[in-house]
Amino acid sequence: MDFDVLKDLVQTITRNKIKNIEVLGNPGEEKSRVELMYDGISAGKFKSEEDIARHFFKSDAKDPNYRKLKNKLVRQLVNTAFFVDVNQPAFNDRAKAYFTAYRDFAAAVVFMTRNARKSGVYLLQLVLEQAVKYEFTDLAADVSRMLRREFARSGGDHEKNQYYTGLHRKYEEKRRYDMLALDYHETLVSYYLTKRSPNQEIHQLASDYYNELYPLAEKVDTSAFYNYTYTIGIIKFSSINDIANALQLCDQALSILEPRKNTNRGTLISFKVQKMAFYTQLRLVDSTKVKELLDYCLNILEDGEFGWFRIYEVYFYNCTYSGRYEEALEVYGKVTQSSSFALMDGTH
Repeated sequence: MDFDVLKDLVQTITRNKIKNIEVLGNPGEEKSRVELMYDGISAGKFKSEEDIARHFFKSDAKDPNYRKLKNKLVRQLVNTAFFVDVNQPAFNDRAKAYFTAYRDFAAAVVFMTRNARKSGVYLLQLVLEQAVKYEFTDLAADVSRMLRREFARSGGDHEKNQYYTGLHRKYEEKRRYDMLALDYHETLVSYYLTKRSPNQEIHQLASDYYNELYPLAEKVDTSAFYNYTYTIGIIKFSSINDIANALQLCDQALSILEPRKNTNRGTLISFKVQKMAFYTQLRLVDSTKVKELLDYCLNILEDGEFGWFRIYEVYFYNCTYSGRYEEALEVYGKVTQSSSFALMDGTH
């Protein structure tokens, strides 16, 4: 970092502005109503807004004093979100980079609007590096657009302007194709997640989408595009109960996405879970392969989160249809004894 950038930062962030930042846990606020409200909600003491209003104001949720208190807590929670500690097991390198990149992007926008150009450009360049490395396509497109504009107007640096112009065009194209694949995927996903019964109309639509997208996959070459395209392909086959070909597409998707360091973990888990479900549907009794899929997902998921329940649900069915009833009973016991089980939606 050049000294000019450091000086720009210091002059933009004054001590006077720091004093006005409201976050949870500020010194002297331990007994404030905001802190007590936060603790009460966190501990489950309050079950509704009405409970909070009665406790603090002997009124209801329409009380202006309650609404003011609620808004203050919301403001502090949003401010505090920028200081979340990402150095925890739940955050892998990609998750840390995602959080940090978007936080720094927000800061850069603030600096640019405050005419702190050097600080803003410095942060945008750091963000772009992470966005490219971890394939945050939307962010890369937005940041390269801002840098392209900045070097065209402010510094007159033609070489850098041309560099960021090239990146902007590249990532805007990737974003356009990602959005196309996303649009097709979302058109089908309701069927995919709920009905799952044979449907010729869905099969034809998924076939048309897949045939359009698949030839573009190598050119676009983003994890998101591969994810949407292969999921559409899986719907194409599963919608006519052609599970063998659907399973083959699962393997193809994983062979591409697993080696990529920037693939979202949730995407990999989704294909692993789907693969396990297909094993069950085909009555492929290979407990070793199924257990490998389970262990892979459990090494990523935290106990009690939704995905943890989802993988055990699918594994439970596999145990049942494979005649491994004692193991199915163990899974049932483990899941229902989880402290998060009661928090799940009734249908789940």
